[in-house]
Amino acid sequence: MKLKGGYILVEVIVVICLASTIYFTTRYMINKIYVNEAYKQKIKIISIIDYIQKKAVYDNRDYEIIFNLESKEIYYLDKVVKLDDRFTYITKNISNNFKRKVNKQGNFDKGFTIEIIKKDKTYSKISVNTANGLNIPLIKDRIWKS
Repeated sequence: MKLKGGYILVEVIVVICLASTIYFTTRYMINKIYVNEAYKQKIKIISIIDYIQKKAVYDNRDYEIIFNLESKEIYYLDKVVKLDDRFTYITKNISNNFKRKVNKQGNFDKGFTIEIIKKDKTYSKISVNTANGLNIPLIKDRIWKS
């Protein structure tokens, strides 16, 4: 029995359920897109670190890598790599702009950490640790699950 000028409770519940499903599905898919894009940026940063280490060992010389995280750029071997503008990149250093030297053995002069963030949510964290017993730095990668 339909009321005049109104909706049945079942209709209201169905509409609310459909709207909620659409909202949460869209939100989940947007988060998945950000996770995938953060992963691409993480791979880009790790690839640069790995390349400069191997190049230093192969050429038997020291190199320098400059992280300018405020302008979202990485400078190495006369190359500039631009990072994605959708994310914020921070480090635990005093400044988000810093230099690291890579010696002939592929070691960095100091360790560092870079976090990939969007709207206060950390999507990935890359740590380069030089304080270990090995002759090479350890690159540690963490992916944050939502």
